Amino acid sequence: MNTVLKGQIRSNVPYFYYSITTKGTLVLKSKKGNEITVDTGFIGTVALPEKVLKKMGLKPIGTGVFTLADGSTVSLPIYWGQIKINDKNFETWFIPCDYLLGMELLELAGDCLSLDFRQQTVRLESRGIA
Repeated sequence: MNTVLKGQIRSNVPYFYYSITTKGTLVLKSKKGNEITVDTGFIGTVALPEKVLKKMGLKPIGTGVFTLADGSTVSLPIYWGQIKINDKNFETWFIPCDYLLGMELLELAGDCLSLDFRQQTVRLESRGIA
């Protein structure tokens, strides 16, 4: 397996790092930077605060109804944008919320998510499919 991303675990919360290019692409990376939480309970792709989405130059393309962890539903705008992981570019949807990476994005980018609580690391790996 090839490692796609490496991250850290702090207080039992796994996260990767990210930056945003001048063209508004979200770049996920293994090196230090801004932190984005790996949320296995979030079935979507990426959630970022609305101010960050606007800084990226993204505009809403519609709305969707989402079920939150407490079972309530909310209607949120959906944004379309670019993500870069290593040398791969992906187009996907974003919603305004906290800094979260969801399972749909993780599946798109890799095959295996592993959490090592002893070493305090998280890894997204690929069998060469992504």
